[in-house]
Amino acid sequence: MGMQVIWLNFSFDEKDLAVLSPTVDRIFAFDRQGRPRFKYRIKNEMGSVKVKNGSYVEGGRFLMQGAWNTQLHGPLRQAYMDSLRNYTPADRLIYKQRISGIYDGFPDVTDFLKSRGIRTLLFAGVNTEYCVMATLQVQI
Repeated sequence: MGMQVIWLNFSFDEKDLAVLSPTVDRIFAFDRQGRPRFKYRIKNEMGSVKVKNGSYVEGGRFLMQGAWNTQLHGPLRQAYMDSLRNYTPADRLIYKQRISGIYDGFPDVTDFLKSRGIRTLLFAGVNTEYCVMATLQVQI
């Protein structure tokens, strides 16, 4: 028996695009110098992307569920897949559409925690200064 992990993954599906906040869209509209960027706008095709080993993969549509660019990072994806095969209860993957994983209008995380009586949370993440911190600051 291990610890169940809730994986929060930032991505969108087609129905999310219909109600996409202008603020969220604008976050990805410009680079850090304020110049417009087109390749990495939500839903735009990324084309071929060079990965760490020097090979290329099709990036898919930027930040869209199911695309290569929204998959869990390799070793993390393997840990998630292992949990599905080997543990009860298995880890849970939840897709979110905001920086924080917990916010009004998105009950997926809070409903999951409450339904299982989970009251203690440990936080870790890849994007600590943004997504993890934003989630930590929310009172459940």
